[in-house]
Amino acid sequence: YEHQRALASSVRQIDNLTWEAETAEQALAWLRCKLYWPAAVAAHLPAEQGTEVRMKQRAFFRGQAVASWKPNPSLLRLSGEARSNATAATKLAASIVDVEFRTLWDSDGTQGWPPLSDHSGYAAAQHYSFETTLLDWTAIPSVAVHFATCSGSSATSPKASVLWISAGDATELGLKIVLPPVYIDRLYRQRGLFTELDEATSEALRQRCRRICFPAQPRHPALLTNDGTNTIEAELLPAAPWFDKLKHWSREHA
Repeated sequence: YEHQRALASSVRQIDNLTWEAETAEQALAWLRCKLYWPAAVAAHLPAEQGTEVRMKQRAFFRGQAVASWKPNPSLLRLSGEARSNATAATKLAASIVDVEFRTLWDSDGTQGWPPLSDHSGYAAAQHYSFETTLLDWTAIPSVAVHFATCSGSSATSPKASVLWISAGDATELGLKIVLPPVYIDRLYRQRGLFTELDEATSEALRQRCRRICFPAQPRHPALLTNDGTNTIEAELLPAAPWFDKLKHWSREHA
């Protein structure tokens, strides 16, 4: 913890929404010390009738290999016929995934409980690179830093960034949080979730998001465990042949 605090102390605030670190490691230490760890530990404060327990609001994080990118869902980056075709393909794929999920969920031993959330297939499609109106987030800052450094965009952009938004800000903006079932490997490993956006809410989100920027650099690992002796890196994008085949099929038949 003291090592992380020392790294975080070098981060400087640029304005109300922006902080800057010298390295990805410093940025991760700052995110942990200022946002992630405080949201996991309750503060016990004296009150008139005993002790008041307060938790810092949890934040959601998003890594971006190019700091200037706007937080727009993949479908909203398209227009015209390209958007129409992508919308049709994703809806077709999502409907098939929904059928598969319900078949699994109703099998003997589960009896459909807990119930599947709405748009489970649509959210699963987002995890496997279909164009949707969903924007990826993670609850773990090391995952966000990893994605900010692993796309190979350092050759075209001098800075990467991690965006974050608090649960309270998401509520104020009226953002809908979407989760696919936990047996989607990528969701579980990335501790992932989504916000559903349109053009208006995407712009409102851009104006509310805070970010920490740092020089683009080679891939920073997302750590599954790190006890000081044994470090295991998480594989965040396990292969999914079934979804890859579905992607090609849905684009051909939409």
